[in-house]
Amino acid sequence: MGSGKSKNVNDKDMFVERLEKGGPLVQSLFESLKQRSLEVCNSNDWGYTDKPDFRIAFQETICELVPMLRPPSVRIILRVDRQDPASLIESLPMITVEDVSEERPGHRWIKFSITSEDQVDEAIELIQNVYSARDKLGNW
Repeated sequence: MGSGKSKNVNDKDMFVERLEKGGPLVQSLFESLKQRSLEVCNSNDWGYTDKPDFRIAFQETICELVPMLRPPSVRIILRVDRQDPASLIESLPMITVEDVSEERPGHRWIKFSITSEDQVDEAIELIQNVYSARDKLGNW
């Protein structure tokens, strides 16, 4: 399958190759983040892509999990739009936002990387906060 998301990881050769090259740490971090993100995001719109990433979407709220080789980590890219990135992470000392970008007005993304199992709980808390905020702020 060449385009779009697939729920079958074997449809996405680039993703499988990157995850395998990441080694046991990246594979373990990815599996933990994937399973727990699916639980807190409450969305059936998810799958592996050719980026390569694993993406969970709920309307305009998007979370991407990207296996990284150097340093071995999982980069998380979250669409936060009307949410303030600083306030999202102020109580999460193990999370360091690497980048905040705005593709066009109203489309804000934050990026951060998880390099150890110690960071997974805070990453999931941040993802959950972003997804639950959509209910409070309305769809963006």
